[in-house]
Amino acid sequence: MIYSMTGFGEVEDELFHIRIKSVNHRFINLSLRLSPAIEPYEVRIRKLIQEKLQRGAITVSIKFKEERWVLDESKLQSFNEFLSQVKEKLGVSGELKLEHFLPYLTEFTSPMRVERNLWPQLRKSLNRALRKVRTMQRKEGMAIYERVIAEIQKLRDMLDEVRKQASVRNEAIKRRISTVLETHGDEILNNEYFLSEKYTVDEEINRFASHVDELERTLNQGGVCGKKALFLLQEMQRELNTLGAKAKDDKLVHLVVDLKLIVESMHEELENIK
Repeated sequence: MIYSMTGFGEVEDELFHIRIKSVNHRFINLSLRLSPAIEPYEVRIRKLIQEKLQRGAITVSIKFKEERWVLDESKLQSFNEFLSQVKEKLGVSGELKLEHFLPYLTEFTSPMRVERNLWPQLRKSLNRALRKVRTMQRKEGMAIYERVIAEIQKLRDMLDEVRKQASVRNEAIKRRISTVLETHGDEILNNEYFLSEKYTVDEEINRFASHVDELERTLNQGGVCGKKALFLLQEMQRELNTLGAKAKDDKLVHLVVDLKLIVESMHEELENIK
């Protein structure tokens, strides 16, 4: 089973409202927005999420629904006196109202300390949200797997055409060598043999086919396999570049271009798996 890096999970219960969103990223990039009462558990939250999700750009919001705020009366009184002085200096009439204080609310309030241990319930709720993320990632991963396996079959079908065309081309090279030998004799043999080896593409075809087989095995094994899959695609592109440069045959070149397009399409799909 392969997993996509795209996922979303949301849980709301009597204590917490948790939202987790994950998208594609080369490594793991975790961004947390926590209520003050939750901040003491940040290290444990990070560890749990990293264990479950492994890779991706992950945004997490956790709100504690019983958050209570304490009013610092001395700061509030000082602020009230400050506003009164401003009114007097500027000659502003009218009473001070609540809306005058709201923009500065954080200056004279602070979250009430929570004495009880929130971690057991928080871990339970967080795991529920993570399971939802994983379920979505598994579903998307299966869809990616099915599309890529279909593309692998296309590669194999086209590779059969490449082999046929390469065989036709190799026969043409052999006929050319035979003709040259009849005309020039053995003294030209080594040079002509070198030229035939230089433009023969059998090794590139075989290596490409081997990478295709290894890619399929990797995807079937599942787990965290995205980086290996992308490496194999990179090697496949390298073989196709060499094959295209050596082809010297219009039909073979066109087949190589089509193969490259399929590999690029697979790369776009597999960039999003773990």
